[in-house]
Amino acid sequence: MSTSAFNESDVVRQRPGQPTGGQFAEKLKAASGLTLADHQDQMRTVLSSIDWEDGLDRQLYDRSLPNLPPSTRDAAWQTAEHLAAQGRRVEDGDYIDPDDDAIASNAYDAATDYAAEFVGSSESEYDERFTERYDELLSEGYRTATRDLAEALLRMNDGHEVTMQPPKDELPAFAPADAVEPQPRAA
Repeated sequence: MSTSAFNESDVVRQRPGQPTGGQFAEKLKAASGLTLADHQDQMRTVLSSIDWEDGLDRQLYDRSLPNLPPSTRDAAWQTAEHLAAQGRRVEDGDYIDPDDDAIASNAYDAATDYAAEFVGSSESEYDERFTERYDELLSEGYRTATRDLAEALLRMNDGHEVTMQPPKDELPAFAPADAVEPQPRAA
C-alpha cells in the first residue's frame, strides 16, 4: 500500500483576478451564456420598471421580460402595482392596517415584539418605538418583496419554474397561469 504526500506547490492555481466561483464568478450558471454582469443589468432594468421610487414603467417592464406569457406578465404587474402602492403609502407616512396583507401583518407582529421591550417606559415612548419599527419593517418588507418579484420574473423569463417561498398570502398572485415556454436567445 502506498501513501502519497500532498504537496501544495503541485496544485495548479488560477491567476489572480480570475474568479472561479461564488459571488464574483464570471458565469452565473455553467453554459448559460449569461454573465453575472448581464444578470445584474437585467435585474436593475426589471427592478427600475417596478420600483415605486423610480415610478412604474409598464413599457420597460414588458420589454425586459419578452419570454413571459402575457397572462403571467399581467398578473405579476398587478403584484408590482400593489407593492408600489403600499411602498408609497409607507414613504408618505400613511398607516397601513396589518390586515392589508401578509407583509403588513408580519411587520406588525415584529414591531409589537420589539416595542414590548419598552412596556415599562411611558406610553408615548412605546408608541413612538412601535411606530418607528413598524414603518422600518414595512418599508423593508415591500422592498424585499419587490426584489423577490423581480428575481422570480427574470428566472421565469429564462424558462425556469419558480415557486415563491413562503407564499405571499393576500397579495395578488403572480405565479405563472400557463406554462413558460423557454425562448431561444437572440444572438
